[in-house]
Amino acid sequence: MALPKDEAAEWRREHVRVVGDEWGTPEDVERVLEDFVYPYLERDARVAEIGIGGGRIAARVAPRVGELWGFDISRGMLRRAREALAHHSNVRLVLLKDASLPTGLGVEFRFAYAFDVFLHLDLHTQFRYLRQLHDLLEPGGRALVHTSNLEAPAGWERFASQPVPTIRGFSFVTPRTVDLLAERAGLVVERRSEVDVSNFYYARDYIALLAKGR
Repeated sequence: MALPKDEAAEWRREHVRVVGDEWGTPEDVERVLEDFVYPYLERDARVAEIGIGGGRIAARVAPRVGELWGFDISRGMLRRAREALAHHSNVRLVLLKDASLPTGLGVEFRFAYAFDVFLHLDLHTQFRYLRQLHDLLEPGGRALVHTSNLEAPAGWERFASQPVPTIRGFSFVTPRTVDLLAERAGLVVERRSEVDVSNFYYARDYIALLAKGR
């Protein structure tokens, strides 16, 4: 049963450290990172996060890499991220003008990830980001993408409960659609998540590790 509005607000103040912690438990998040992120991070690597939000994933990634670039379309989210990551001197935050990565950065990334972001993007926007990721990754670089999954039990349940598309809702896809977009963007699907109802994200979503050829 849902908490009354005032009790829910109090719970968030006590338990949610950064924006995003209210979705999935820290253990759920950590398992995804252990599976799809941590093994591909290196101390001297330049890494990018698309949709850094309040910095909840960045706070876990920044200590493990040489440089972390955080992109977001929201000034408000970047302010929150700046506060959450203030003690990390290797973080650079970039405001996006629209749902597109900037051109002419003059840098390449060894690893990039978009966690809890593609869920809310239409297919054309997802494909645009994938093509841009291909251009921004180093040869042999990798990227994590995280989308909804109509073929997962909780993904279908979420779809059935959302009567119309909304900007705050989800854009629903299947793993096969994501794989096709990645292929057409010049990326290879190196690893795929499996449905697992014991994990909030694996029960609802699809997570893929993509690689750029050398």
